[in-house]
Amino acid sequence: MKHLSFFYPCYFLLLAGILTCSSCRKKSDGGNPEPVNYISLINTLSLDGVPLDSFEYNNRGKLTKSWHYNAKEKSYNKYIEYIYGNNGTATGYNLFLNETGIFLRRVQGTTITTGSKTTIYTESFVPDGTSMGKGADQILANEAGQVIMHGTRDTVVLRDHVKGSAKRVYYQNLTYNNEGLKFAGSHYYITDTWWGPSTQEDTEITFGYTDNPNHMYRLVAGDPVMRMYLSTYQYLIAGPLCLSATSTVINNAPPIRVTYTYTYDRSNQWKEMIINYPADDSTPAHTARYTATYKRIDIK
Repeated sequence: MKHLSFFYPCYFLLLAGILTCSSCRKKSDGGNPEPVNYISLINTLSLDGVPLDSFEYNNRGKLTKSWHYNAKEKSYNKYIEYIYGNNGTATGYNLFLNETGIFLRRVQGTTITTGSKTTIYTESFVPDGTSMGKGADQILANEAGQVIMHGTRDTVVLRDHVKGSAKRVYYQNLTYNNEGLKFAGSHYYITDTWWGPSTQEDTEITFGYTDNPNHMYRLVAGDPVMRMYLSTYQYLIAGPLCLSATSTVINNAPPIRVTYTYTYDRSNQWKEMIINYPADDSTPAHTARYTATYKRIDIK
């Protein structure tokens, strides 16, 4: 069974998590307590005991770089650096791949925002820096900075070097409640291409939450572009509360219910998250066990 992501197709395979807390200290003159803000951020993430990602941050708690581990090569073979605007929200990224010991930029992402509409442009490069082509994706956001639509209902014509061209339609609508993302419904259609037959898929996902705060959500709160960059890992960014379950219906088939269980440390940060997947026609029920380590950064 594939791990379900509510953004499909997904262009950004990366992840970060962030948790916040605060303490206080005495002033040097012995006066009233002076608040000290700090955050505990995920330092490393593992999946079923195998390293998955590690993260770097600036002194404002913004994700600046994510490293991605290749289990087969037993090394970090790519990283993504994030770019922010003056208002602190994400405006772009650069993806670097390890090419025979040297990290070279292979993908660049930039954004243009007009009102509630943001277009994310991507450009790919070969190792010598020559452009391989450009693409674009669109999102709409509400006044709270939440993504309410991804893609477009317009038909997009794709180049197909075998069949000449292909037509694709992809869009997704999202709704929210006080707990976080409540519903995501998507439509995907593509005509025959050299890499596959014509496909149509309609997906509806509903989200349930625990009562535990999801401090990681602050990484994407009010930042629809960063939400898209991190969309593969919906279990970390769906809302201000931790997920308890998702229910997915694909093309009116019976729902697929996935549940989430957590183990916390003394600081009320989850140290283990288990995602429980049900059995289907070809795969028995199974789990994905994520473990996290943290580091503290004092906000300046």
